[in-house]
Amino acid sequence: MTMNYKELITRLVKIVDQAEYILRVNGDVIFIDADEFYLTYLNKILFVLNRYGEVDWWIKPSNTFPNRVMIKVIVLTVIE
Repeated sequence: MTMNYKELITRLVKIVDQAEYILRVNGDVIFIDADEFYLTYLNKILFVLNRYGEVDWWIKPSNTFPNRVMIKVIVLTVIE
């Protein structure tokens, strides 16, 4: 079962709030910033992204916050 874009963002917000990370959404690009990613939350985020389907993601240094890392997600197909 797939989810739509709104459900994807809603589920990511819940995980990010629990983990106290920072979520930024800019159209089809999603950024999740943190000091570090704990495996528990990283697995939850990746599960949700995998369930949504058509996304590419990377873990890289944050382009907004110094000394932090981010997950950058590009949504390839927006499901309404």
